[in-house]
Amino acid sequence: MRKVLIVVGIALFASAFLPGIAQAADLKLSGFGQVWYVYSDTGSGSGTTGTQNSDSYFAVKRFRLKATGNITENDFVSYFSQIDFVGGAQYNQVRNDPNNDKGTAANGGTMTIPILLDFWINLKFWDFFQLRAGQFIIPFGYEGPRSPYDLELLTYSLVYGTGQSYPGMSVGFFPYLRDLGAYIHGNYKGFNYKVGLVNGQGFYQNDIILLHGNKWKDIVGRVGYDYGKMLSAGISGYFGMEDSYTNIDQDRRKWRAGLDVKFDYANALVVFEYIVGQTEQHNTYKENLDPAHFYFTPLTAQGLYLLGAYTIKTKAGDIQPALRFDWWQNEAFTNNGGTKNPAIYAFTGGVNYIFYRNEKNPKQNAKISAVYERILANGEARVLASNVGTGTTPIVQDYFILQLGAEF
Repeated sequence: MRKVLIVVGIALFASAFLPGIAQAADLKLSGFGQVWYVYSDTGSGSGTTGTQNSDSYFAVKRFRLKATGNITENDFVSYFSQIDFVGGAQYNQVRNDPNNDKGTAANGGTMTIPILLDFWINLKFWDFFQLRAGQFIIPFGYEGPRSPYDLELLTYSLVYGTGQSYPGMSVGFFPYLRDLGAYIHGNYKGFNYKVGLVNGQGFYQNDIILLHGNKWKDIVGRVGYDYGKMLSAGISGYFGMEDSYTNIDQDRRKWRAGLDVKFDYANALVVFEYIVGQTEQHNTYKENLDPAHFYFTPLTAQGLYLLGAYTIKTKAGDIQPALRFDWWQNEAFTNNGGTKNPAIYAFTGGVNYIFYRNEKNPKQNAKISAVYERILANGEARVLASNVGTGTTPIVQDYFILQLGAEF
């Protein structure tokens, strides 16, 4: 209750006093809020029986306040910051490591609220050459850098893994999305790029960096082309170290590569994204034979999603039905060379109803969304994830989400 009162108090203060302060300081304020009702059925919940675990709850998913502005009279020096007043405690770090995927304090733990999600300073030399430094969303792919308020189906895809999991396993390449670092970016006649360096540990693993060091930085970036508003495409890359110890012999290398394509024409939207990557895992068997050395086995993971949506414009508002198919495959799911092609799938469908939109500022709107998502697995992924004693009963996760959201 105390946290709720704090959030309400901050919201009242922001609405009453900050607009005047912002105008005096050349500051632009914006933000959004999402209230969810969630019904979930997360499959087998017992080690010996096949009982189902179901739950339902209301939640304030996000309440974010953004601030943007120019420090100089022109836009040479600008800044952006974003605070989430309710989501911080839910941001458990779940790294893409089957040997350490429980979100414990040893690999990130939790953050208190409110939490500073973004803060960066931008230097604009020219449109095609700018420098940005601070804490930001990793410049990789299409879906990851998007605002969660703009997602057509409320949840991120399995290949990114933000907030998504399957029993006993983490999914996706970028569960944390954000990091600290710097990158150059720009655009010229449709061509655009973002290339830079980040810590590689996630933005809320600063304590881990301080404890273990972070000698090696990760390289990340995307190069793309926009053909007007109708078609855009890009390729992304990421290379770095999974651990960041001072001894290079103990670091586990990782890389990711992605392709994204978006088609947006005449109220129809189609998005396709594919990401493949490899992360070295500790080879426990060899280490037991020779404890004085570290051994690593490279394991490949890959995933994709295909999303389609169509917006129906009416006098009463915009109605947007959407469908998405997800596929995520990870060699770490195999058990001693087990079933081939172990994979996790997700089928998601929903509809958004934007019942209010400010004609002068379309970013100020309110909407109702309803989404149903089913996550299931095949092959060895299903067997390893099963909580049933025989290990053969498939676990199917069902989610129904009803959202009331507003952007201001």
